[in-house]
Amino acid sequence: MAKRGDRIHKRIDGRWEGRYPSCVNEAGHVVYRSVYGHTYGEVKRKLSDVAQSQYTKGRSRRTLADVAALWLEHNRIHLKKSSQDKYETMFRNHIIPMLGSKGISDITATDINVFLAEKMENGRRDGGGGLASSYVRTMMVLLQSVMQFAAQEQWCPPLRSAIEKPLGEKAEIRPFTRDERAKLERFLQSREDLTALGVFLSLYTGLRIGEVCALQWDNIDMKEGFLSVTQTTVRVKEQGRCCWRLESPKTSASVRRIPLTPKMIALLRRYYDTRTSPFVISQTDTFVNPRTYDYRYHRLLQDCGLPALKYHTLRHTFASCAIECGMDVKTLSEILGHADTAITLRTYVHTSMEQKRAQMEKLKYLSA
Repeated sequence: MAKRGDRIHKRIDGRWEGRYPSCVNEAGHVVYRSVYGHTYGEVKRKLSDVAQSQYTKGRSRRTLADVAALWLEHNRIHLKKSSQDKYETMFRNHIIPMLGSKGISDITATDINVFLAEKMENGRRDGGGGLASSYVRTMMVLLQSVMQFAAQEQWCPPLRSAIEKPLGEKAEIRPFTRDERAKLERFLQSREDLTALGVFLSLYTGLRIGEVCALQWDNIDMKEGFLSVTQTTVRVKEQGRCCWRLESPKTSASVRRIPLTPKMIALLRRYYDTRTSPFVISQTDTFVNPRTYDYRYHRLLQDCGLPALKYHTLRHTFASCAIECGMDVKTLSEILGHADTAITLRTYVHTSMEQKRAQMEKLKYLSA
């Protein structure tokens, strides 16, 4: 019986046909050929013989660089342009220079683990030390996928041992404290500019910086009291140059509608009456570059006398305040655009000392 994924099917004429990858043409596309038989088992044996023959002949022919190019082409259909650019950069600047010339069937998990360790210690191209652990972990996932792809195409055997996940401390993003939050809100209320409006939006809705820059007035329904997140800004390469453009969010969960408080609606109405752009925090016909807006945000913090915390701190602050006010995790997760509540709890929920003390007070019964 034919199984899903084995490329064997029964033809109209009663014979069985099995397809296998034969070669890569000049355009970089995989060319498939077929074997035939009177039974499923016969075709499966023929495919196994072909695979063994290809494996023996191809050991010295296909390199990791070859397979990486095929992997990118194979996955291009479901990768966003920004992800394609990111992976191509990783291959070009890091993976291919060290592993690209090795035969795909000769690469072991040890080779990959040594490569990842080297990138953790001395991976920066300017010689300034190691790469961020999160960046190296992405390269690990990328190499895992490439090796799995090669094994599925029967260009190499599966890796015999595991690729080890690089260790590294995750940068802790603390939210603004209650006093800092109050000081920031007072300062924002004293200003009448679009930078302050964007900060208010992130502080009260948890929007990411790319989502704030991409937000348009058409995304806001002040009558019904909600805003819709339908796009974000991404940095991509076009004709060899980096630029920013609008794209749909990376995941379907990030496309969402967020209810607005009466306070936020009143604030938005004030800016709506004097708008000069289709984009909420812009004064021109196009969106504000996220790097430009991040610079303006840090100038605002400096003027306010607050520490130079990342823009993403506003999202963490919103999540922590929501939990403090009793919002359930499922609702918060959907507002933040997460597909899983575990991500919300693990990444964005911070507990203040006051909360910890209040919870500990509930244990008084132990000494009763």
